[in-house]
Parts: sequence; structure tokens; C-alpha cells
Amino acid sequence: MASPAPAAPHWAFQPLGDPAPPAVRDAGWPQSDVDRFVLSKWEAGGQTPAPLAERRELLRRATYDLTGLPPSVADMDAFMADASAEAFAKAVDRLLASPAYGEKWGRFWLDVVRYADTAGENTDRPLPHAWRYRNWVLQAFNGDLAYDEFIRWQIAGDLLTKAGPEASANDKIVATGYLAIARRFGHDIEKDMHLTFEDTIDTMGKSLLGLTLGCARCHDHKYDPVSTRDYYGLYGILQSTRFPFTGCEPKPQPRDMVPLETAEGKARRMSWEGDMEAAAVAVKQAEEAAAKLGSPTAGSTPVLVASGELDPGKSQEMAPVELTVAQGEMLQLSILPRGNYGADSTGVEWEITEAGGMGRKWSLGGDFVSDSWQNGGGMQRADSYGNPAVWHLMDLVPDVALLTDYVRDAEQTPGLMVWRGSEPCPSFVVNTKDAPVHFITVTMPPKSVGLHPGPNGGVAVAWQSPAALRITVRGKASEIDPGGDGIAWRLERRPGIGAALAARKSTVQQLAAAKKTRDEKAAAKPSGDLAYAVAEAPPANARVQKKGEPKDPGDEVPRKMPDILGGAVVPADAGSGRLQLADWLTRGAAQGLTARVMVNRIWQGHFGDGIVPTPNDFGTRGSPPSDPALLDWLASRFIADGWSIKSMHRRLMLSAAYQRRSQGTEGGDHHQAFFPRRRLTAEELRDTLLLLSGNLDFSPGGAHPFPAEATWTFTQHNPFAAVYDHSRRSVYLMVQRTRRHPFLALFDAGDPNASTPVRSQSTVPTQALYFLNDPFVHVQAKAMAARLIKAAPEDNARMDLAARELYGRPAGDSDRAVMQDFLTATAANLPGLTEPERSIELWAAWLRVLLGTNELLYVD
Repeated sequence: MASPAPAAPHWAFQPLGDPAPPAVRDAGWPQSDVDRFVLSKWEAGGQTPAPLAERRELLRRATYDLTGLPPSVADMDAFMADASAEAFAKAVDRLLASPAYGEKWGRFWLDVVRYADTAGENTDRPLPHAWRYRNWVLQAFNGDLAYDEFIRWQIAGDLLTKAGPEASANDKIVATGYLAIARRFGHDIEKDMHLTFEDTIDTMGKSLLGLTLGCARCHDHKYDPVSTRDYYGLYGILQSTRFPFTGCEPKPQPRDMVPLETAEGKARRMSWEGDMEAAAVAVKQAEEAAAKLGSPTAGSTPVLVASGELDPGKSQEMAPVELTVAQGEMLQLSILPRGNYGADSTGVEWEITEAGGMGRKWSLGGDFVSDSWQNGGGMQRADSYGNPAVWHLMDLVPDVALLTDYVRDAEQTPGLMVWRGSEPCPSFVVNTKDAPVHFITVTMPPKSVGLHPGPNGGVAVAWQSPAALRITVRGKASEIDPGGDGIAWRLERRPGIGAALAARKSTVQQLAAAKKTRDEKAAAKPSGDLAYAVAEAPPANARVQKKGEPKDPGDEVPRKMPDILGGAVVPADAGSGRLQLADWLTRGAAQGLTARVMVNRIWQGHFGDGIVPTPNDFGTRGSPPSDPALLDWLASRFIADGWSIKSMHRRLMLSAAYQRRSQGTEGGDHHQAFFPRRRLTAEELRDTLLLLSGNLDFSPGGAHPFPAEATWTFTQHNPFAAVYDHSRRSVYLMVQRTRRHPFLALFDAGDPNASTPVRSQSTVPTQALYFLNDPFVHVQAKAMAARLIKAAPEDNARMDLAARELYGRPAGDSDRAVMQDFLTATAANLPGLTEPERSIELWAAWLRVLLGTNELLYVD
């Protein structure tokens, strides 16, 4: 008995065909070869297509499809007046040449590659240089960069700089932002880079190949012919690539951005990097010298003066104590946690008064609250080098260490001053403001001082007597953390540590000076342009991570392509392998699949659904193409046309299939029978409102106004969050991973945490209410009203102009009748207003109604 024939490979993995356009019975209908494929389906299914769209409808459709904006009145009038057979083709060419084209279609690509301006780890830190990749994408679409080169630059642009003209070198480096913008994860992002690599592989597979490669991280793909070895073959390429370090809570300093500079700028940067390296060496040497110093309290025996315990939320006053102290003798107030060191912040009041003599007085509140504010943390009163200020701040475990690192406006809270050691806790905290300050879970009273113990024990503040004195000591302790579990306090006298501090003063001062020099050098970083991009790292193959667990490595896997796409292996002397990967995707066995995926996306951008309805999944769990022959024919033409995206736009838009009306046979496949109606995207809607008001700024966007890096104190409890509104096109808005822009979220913009090939569409009451109540709409409607009143002084003419701008058509009798009824009824609610304010308010109210209509919100 003969063996069964092997199953044919899944359609997506078959070689790209080049089928001839089919013959059709109605030879007079098709306008292009695209139509022959479409018409053959109609004829086979007995469908009747919708008639051609009305010309106004067609131009509005094409203008939104290519630019994301409505047609101007002048453009509509010129198109309607052009009776030539080439009128629509000329309009398409005009729209493709507009800078607005790249802003619309670049946004489509940014959705697919989940672009964002923040890192996504638990502080969601800003990415100040990521905008260059965004702008490069828009420019690449406008310049019609060949799609195969578009991919190659994004995978290996830095490696292609040697092979191309110097003028494009920076663009090629910036293009690798495609890889760099992968999401960062967790608290210490370096420990979770395996998740960043997974995110990159997953997005690369979906965006370029329409494959869910990330499914193979823990086991062979359950449905598609992609093995775990295939996954780690790609993983090794990324592991051999240096990704930019965004910074994170435990390691706040960003690094490894790629410089984009002139020769002079590069020389300045190299000089700065040398200075920074020398400063780091000096700090390390000073730290090592300080670590060799003995404890300042070694050999001293404390004598208990008073002690007590506090239950959560309680306070306790210390009875006044009179003491005679010798010069240099020390009083130490220690705060000791009962258990949960993370929630035992303790408010402390402590006053020491000289009896007789000069009547001097020392107090934590008086000495620290005013001086720390006025001197910005630079005062010597608190830094314990044997100075006459007499206060010492100390970590008690494992041995006495001084709290000398000063943070002004800690936790992004103005007026909150903190002294720390090598860790965030223990700490000495001062609220210098006249009002309470809330941070994390603690509320500090005005003008107050607090102590926060460390993870292994207590924290202390000590007063060292500057002379032989008779003193009175008073104090009070209050647990101010609602999550605390109580603390103990202890007041002790002990031999002073002034002599020991003096002995180590030089070493500690050297350390402080070295840190200051390092920080000043860091702040003086040259301002040359930087790219959020990748670079080469030492090449190394990856090991399979059993069940996706990095701590359980298996066999080593060579860097390679998936076997189903040729399985080519990176040569030993080829660096990371990114350059080979770029070639394999566009010139090797994967070329046909790469072309199919992008052609499908372009079709989807014009027809609503792709020929393959699952544009990120061409695998067995995705939907098959509705017309495989048409998909392959388009992909073959795409390659033959030099991978020109603009040529593919023309090919599709000049077809009769694209130019159908948006209503058709009930139940028909809209790829073939009629054009699908769609709602404006979030960006199209916002841009349209700005355009109609006259407020749209057409200039390209640049960097976002993020806080300066030197001021970043973001934590998991206080992550970065901001909304930076402007009047430029919405593609230039700052996109945050953890907190979405309110407008973009309301109207279903893409998810910046995952590849978004098709946006979901919600219909909720808040969208309708937005047009009635949101201040942004009120501002734009009022500006449009003022402009229309100036352009058309009479109501009916004004309504006609409004309809032409909003809908692309003249106003009808019913429009004018409804307008007059609305204006009459609304005028009764505006007593006391004089012109022109009265007319502006009336028309702004009417325009808010028009702006919320389906005729504006939908494209036919």
C-alpha cells in the first residue's frame, strides 16, 4: 500500500505565485486588473455590485484615506469642475504628495509596531529620544522608501550605514528604533530583558511576517511550524544586540543611546565620556577607602536615659530630663521598628535647652526645617563631619553609618527634604512647608521632622555637645504611618564621636567631592542629538530556556531564521546577525510572506478588512485569504514595482472596486460588492476639529517637554504620568504605555503595549457627551463660529459654508430649516449678550451639534 502523499504546506508558507488576472464575462466593467479578480468573484457568486460612488463622496473618502483630513472647499470645487477621465488619478497623486499622507499612514505603522514614548516598566519612564523614530517613519512613508529597505533599515540600519551614503546614516540609525521601542518590564529591567526580547520577537513576527512567533518561547508552537529552537535562534540575534537602557527605579540613569553628531560633536562626547569614566573611578576609590574605616562608635558604651514604645497611630511625650554633659558627649535618639520596617515613619520633636550660661537652644524643628530649606541641603549642620553644628544622622545597622545623601523635593514633592544612606531607608525626612505633605502612605504635619527605620534595624539622630553644659531635654514621638505596626524609641548618652569623625573627615569629604564632581559632569553632558536605537553587542548564541525560564537553560541554539522560512544560520564572523536577518526577511525564503503581509495591510487600510482578515496572523489559527490569487498577484506586483507603497495605493484606489458606493447587496462580501462605511479614527477626529476651527498647526512635532533627566525621581509608587496637549496633528501627541491620552482612549486609538493591526471600535454614551461638554470641542466650535461669521455674514450662506467644510457638500433646505429652528430656540437662552459675542455663542452651539453628527464622524 502506497504511503499517503505529504500534506501541502500551509498557504502562507508556499512560494509566492504570480497568477494571471482571470477572464471575465463583463469585459466593459473593469477599470484595472484588480477589478478582474474582483469581478470574477462577483460573477461566480451571482452578486450585483453597488454603483460607483458620487464624486463628492469619492473625494472625501480618498482624502481621509490618504491624509486623515477632510478635503478643503477649494479642493472639492476643483475636483468637481474637472470633467477629465484623469481627475481622480490626479487627485490621488496630489494627496500622495502631501506631507499629511505620511502622518496618516505612518500612524498606521506605529500602531502595528506598538510605538510609545514611555518604557512601560513599573515607573513608565519617559523616552526623550523615541520621537525621532516616529518622525522617521512618517518621513519614510512620505518619501516612498521602498518597503524592503524600510524593513532593512529598521532591523539593521546601523549596520547599513557603511554601505550607503553618509547623508542617510543618521536616518538608518534612528530607524532601528523599531527594535529599541520594545517594552521594558518589571522593577529592575536588566533582570527581565528576556521579556523585552520576547516582546520584540512577538512584534517582529506579527508586524513583518504575520506570525505569532512569541508562542514558541516556552514550547514548540502548538499550531504553526515554529519550534522553540526557532524562537531562540532569533533570541540569540537580539541577545547579541545592545538595546538602549531606559533607566529604572533601582538604576535611574539612562544610558546606551546612540549619538547622532557631527565630527566636532562626537569629539565633545568622547571627551565627556572620558571625564565620566575618570569620575566614576574616583568615586569607586573613595567608596573603597570609606568602607575600610572603623565604626565611629566602636568601644563606646551607651547609658540609657529614657525609652518607650508606641502602638500604631499613637504619640508619647518624654518627661523633661536634666543632665550635665561634657564637651563632645553625645545624646542619641533611636527609632526602632517592631516588625514591618516599611511602614514605621515616626514624627519626632526634640529640644535641648542650656540651663544658664548663654541660654542656647537646639531643636530638630528649628535647626532643620528652616536651614534645610534656605540652604537647599548644602548646610553643614546635618552632615556630621565633626563640625560645630552638633547634629548627626545615622543608620544603626549593621554598624553606624552616616546619612549624608541629600535629596531635595523628594518623591516629586516640593518642600520635602530627605537624607539617606546607600538605600532609600533608613532616612531622615523634613517637611519645610507650612502645610501638610503627603507622600507614599504618610502625611507629615507642617514644619515637621520624621525618622524612617531601615530594613534591618533602627535609625538615629544624635546631638553632640559643643561644651560642658547643664541642659534640659524634652521630646515627643508619634507614629505617623497608617500602615505601621508600632515602634520603640530609646534616648541614650554615650561618648561623643567627634574625634572619630575628625579622623575620617578627609576620606568622607573626598567621597563627597568625588560624587559632586561626577554629578556635575553628568549634568554637563554634551547636547548632541541622541537616538533611541540599537547597536551591536558581543555576539553569542542563546540557550533554550526550558519552559521559558531563563534560570533553567537547555541546549545552545545557533542564531538563525525559523526552519519554515529557510532556517539560514548566522555565519560565525557576522556579528549579531541582524544584517542577515534583514536580508532573509526581504530577499530570502520569507520574501513572499513579507510582501503578502504588507500588501494585505494596504488593502485593509482602504477597504476596512484585509484580504486576510487577521492581518497579524497568517498562520493556521488565522483566517484564510478571501482571494488567494488576488493576494499573490498584488504581492508580486508590489515586488515588481520596487516595493513601492505609493504605487500600491494608486493600484488599489484607481480600481472600480475602491470607487463603489458604500451601500450594496445585503449580505455581500464588501471587498467585492460595496465600499464599507467606517468611523473616523481618534486622530482623524481630533485633527478634523482642529482643522475646521482654524487652529491646526501643520508643523511637524518634535521632542516632548519631559522633565529634565536630572530631576527624575520616579518610583513604582510615583510613576511618570503626563498629558502634553498641543495643536499639531495627533500623531505627534505623547503616547504613554500605562496611562493613555484621555481623548485617544475615548475614541479607541491603538494600544501602545501590543501590536494593533486593527483598532477596536466602541460606541458609548461618553463619546456623544464629549461633543456637548468637553472644553476642547467648545474651544474649537467657538473658533470655527468666529471664522464662519467673518466669512459669511448671512445665516443661510454661513450654513452652506459650514456644510461644505464639514461634509463636503452644499447645505440643503432641511439643513437650513433645522438650523433656523435651533438658532431661534437657543437665542432665548442667551439674554444680555451683545454682538458679536451673541452670534458666536449661537453658532458655536449649533456647530457642536453638527460636529457630533454621523455625517461628519463616518466616511462613506
